[in-house]
Amino acid sequence: MDSDTLFQDLCSRVIHQLGKLQEHLIPLTEKYLLLQGFDTLTLFEDPEDELFKDREEWAQMTKEERLQSNLNALLGLEKKLEKMVVQHSNQTSSRENGLFGGLQDVLAQVAALKSNMTRIGKIMRLSMDTASSTEDDISKGDVFDEKVEGYKVLKRLSFWVIRSLPDMRKLHGYNGAEKKTIS
Repeated sequence: MDSDTLFQDLCSRVIHQLGKLQEHLIPLTEKYLLLQGFDTLTLFEDPEDELFKDREEWAQMTKEERLQSNLNALLGLEKKLEKMVVQHSNQTSSRENGLFGGLQDVLAQVAALKSNMTRIGKIMRLSMDTASSTEDDISKGDVFDEKVEGYKVLKRLSFWVIRSLPDMRKLHGYNGAEKKTIS
C-alpha cells in the first residue's frame, strides 16, 4: 500500500471512529449527568472555558497545526478519561448501572483513535508531544468536585470530536498538491 493510499485509509478510519465516539458520548454524558444527580447542564457552563476562547485562532491554523493541536488535546483527554475510569472502578453503583462499562468503552475508542491519528501525524512528519499535561487533572477535591470534573471531561471530549471531524474530512480530501489552510 503506497503512502497516499495509507493516508487516505487512515483518515477514513479516523472519521469513522470519530463518528462512533460521538454516537457513544451523547448517551454516556446524559447517563453520567442523570446518575450523578445533575438535572441541568447550565449549572456547569463556564463562559470563560478555553473551549470557546480559541475559535478565531483555530480558524487561522494550518492543517498541520490543527492536527498537532488535536493530537495533543486527545492525549490530555485520554489521561483524564483514564482517571475517571479508575475513580468509577471503585464505585459499585457505577458497575451496576453500566456507567463504568460505558467509560471503559469510550476509553478504548479514544486509545484506538489516538493510534490512528498518531500514524497520520507521523506520515505528515509532525512531532508528537507525548508528555502528559498535569495542569487540568481531575481534582482531588470532594466527591462533588470529582463529579463536576467528570462531566467537564466528557464535555471537552465531545467538543473535541465535533471540532476534529471537519478537519479530518478535509485532510481526507487533501491531495498533497493543495497548500490551503483548513478553515
